[in-house]
Amino acid sequence: MNILGLEFEKGAEFYAEDGKLRFESRDNCKSKHVVYVHTVDEEIVYVGETSNTFYQRMYYYCNHKGRTNVRVREYMMDMIGEGREVKTYMYKPEEILHLCIKINPYVAIEQALIDRIKPILNRKNVHKREEREGKELKK
Repeated sequence: MNILGLEFEKGAEFYAEDGKLRFESRDNCKSKHVVYVHTVDEEIVYVGETSNTFYQRMYYYCNHKGRTNVRVREYMMDMIGEGREVKTYMYKPEEILHLCIKINPYVAIEQALIDRIKPILNRKNVHKREEREGKELKK
């Protein structure tokens, strides 16, 4: 999947089993420092980055109680329940060696993608939506 000139490879596919979110990963726990996008029917709904292994980060979406993990997990479960396809693609940026300093640009790439794509599940977009819905409910 080409996203703004960056070639992302398929990393995981999500499914529901016994009422829980599960995934199959093609990465086998190896890649660290990746940028990833969750998609629903090939539409980007979330952009993230991790310094953990890709596999571990996807595992957290299925099992960890953190706010982002729960929000994304609930959305994925709803989409899977509607029969939609939930996949995650990953991009591993090359390290930059400049003036003897190694830099991994994954955080900057994540932010640039969020700013350009504005995925519905990224935190700042969710807060804006909640503010709009809250104002509508008060009227």
